[in-house]
Amino acid sequence: IQDSDDISYALKLALAVFSVSWPAFVASWNGWYSGVRGIWAPMQLILVFEVAIGTSFFIFFIRLIGVIFGCVLGYLSYVTGRGSRVAMVFILVVGIVPSFYIQLGTKYVKAGMVATVTMVVVALGTSPTIYMI
Repeated sequence: IQDSDDISYALKLALAVFSVSWPAFVASWNGWYSGVRGIWAPMQLILVFEVAIGTSFFIFFIRLIGVIFGCVLGYLSYVTGRGSRVAMVFILVVGIVPSFYIQLGTKYVKAGMVATVTMVVVALGTSPTIYMI
């Protein structure tokens, strides 16, 4: 156990997930955390920090760019669409096409996947007219 890389990774990931999800465990902040749909943060964290062969700081940075791109495009789809589902979908498709290209056409598969998941989650989370099931 002392020389295990897996234990070290598991402890680091557990600490990181706790650091982004601790407001859910505080009774007075729980409403805010669920109101801003904070549950997507640990999910994104797991995708970004996922261990893969050849993972490095550069790969983490590429995945982080995917998260930022997805957040910006998801929020932009809500702001530009002003609650219109058709406009939101159109803007999301404009962002999903390059994300799928990155996922399928380059070696940075996770960056495209993270960007796609993030933009859809942010778009669903910001829109009061679309209900998540």
